[in-house]
Formats: sequence, structure tokens, C-alpha cells
Amino acid sequence: MKSSKFREKIQSEQYKFPYHYLLDIKLEKIDLVKRYTYGFEQYALLIHILKILIDIKPKSIIDVGCGDGKLIYEILRNKFLKKNTDKVVGIDYNKKAILFAKAFNLYNKAIFIEGDAFDIKNGKFDVAILMEVLEHISPDKIKKFIKGIYKNLKDISYLIISTPSTNLALQKKHYMHYNYNLMVKTLNGLFSIQKTYFIGSTKKTYKIFKYIYLLTNYFKRLDLTKYLFSYFNKKYLNTSEDYCIHLIFLCKKIKETNNKQILKNSQNHQE
Repeated sequence: MKSSKFREKIQSEQYKFPYHYLLDIKLEKIDLVKRYTYGFEQYALLIHILKILIDIKPKSIIDVGCGDGKLIYEILRNKFLKKNTDKVVGIDYNKKAILFAKAFNLYNKAIFIEGDAFDIKNGKFDVAILMEVLEHISPDKIKKFIKGIYKNLKDISYLIISTPSTNLALQKKHYMHYNYNLMVKTLNGLFSIQKTYFIGSTKKTYKIFKYIYLLTNYFKRLDLTKYLFSYFNKKYLNTSEDYCIHLIFLCKKIKETNNKQILKNSQNHQE
């Protein structure tokens, strides 16, 4: 089994360049993806998370494992969220990533912290976000990690999690991928899943679609580019657990007195 340092090294090396910023997104459309196919999944994740945040209307947000700060950048680009959110915090252990996040900090409204997500000390939050983070956490540390987030959320609060699906082969930098049942087990009765979103597809037609898009972008066929993103929104923005490649879980914090009963109900649901 590969060590945590090995996985951290792979992730750290990817921050030689803030690759998430290759994607330029607005709430209802995409402006440009520069020859990188993961941009489609990132686009879908950002679109869903921004819409969830607009619905929840949080006053305080913490992005745990914020990386180069792309999600917070998009949160502050959104007029509604910028106006109605009082506190936005991003935390990540990677120094390079935090430096990029600070460089792209719109309006200097966000606070970025280089540190361990196991030890958050910035007060209570309405929403915590784990965007493509949980798969990087060692299984023996997951329980402590989730409890740490739980303690830093207000009584009425939410946790938004996005992860790769178990439909995908495990990457070298990941410990595990997730599905609904695995996520219920991971949340350990501390959060209840309110809604699940399924993104992308393992089907060959999806891979072909992405490369067609990159070709149209390369040859600057803007008419086809707009059509293909319209097609993506209809076909791949919301798919099925059977063949999705990423999932988003909207979870609600459970009061401590109700933890045991909710955990029991969740286990019965799995059966």
C-alpha cells in the first residue's frame, strides 16, 4: 500500500501551476476550457455547488482542502453569494496551493490558511465544503476528520462533499472512491444525506464527446463549442449512479442527541 507522503507528493507536484484556473466559469455558462478534459467535471461540480450555496444562503463558508482557491474564487465572482456571505475561509496544508489562492483572492474578502484541516480554529460555520478532498484522506483518519468538521459547524448547518465515483478506477493519489452507501458509512451518523448529484459518464460516448469539444476549441469553432456545452448540460450534468464518474452529496448536520438513531436508520436503508 502506498504511503500518505507518496500521495501528497503527487498532489503537491500538480500545484506547480494553478491548473484549476484553466477553467473560466460563470454561473450559467462556461467561457473557456483550454485543452484539459477534466474541465468538464470541474465545471459540473462548480455549477452544482454554487447553485446549492445560493439555495442555502449561508453567511459563513469554509472550504476544507481549498487547494488553489478556485471554488472560493467562483463563490466571490457570484454577485448573490458575494453580497450575502460575511465570512469565507479556505484551508489547505499545501503551501504552493495557498499562495496561488491568495494571489487570486477577489476583493480580498476570503481568508486563506496554510494548515491542517484536522485543527480548524476559525469559529463556527453555516457550510463546510469538501470538493474532491475526501478521497485524499487516509481511511484511518477519516473518522477524526469528519468529527473535526462537525464540531466547527453551527447546529443548523450543511456539509457539501464531492468525490470520484467507485465507477472509476482508483487513482494513485487517492485512497478510495465513493458511492452512496460508502458515504453514509463514512459520515458515521454525524450528517444525513439530503440530496445526491451524479455527474459525467463512464461510457465511451462521453470520452468521444470531450475530445470533440477540445478539437472544436483548438480550431476556434465557437459556434460548435457553445452547442457542445449546451449538449453537456443536457446529457452529462446530471446522470446516474450506475455510470457517473463524480458525485456530490448535500448533507445536513445532525444534532448529537439524534446521531445514534439516524445512524441506525441509515444502516437499515443500506440493507
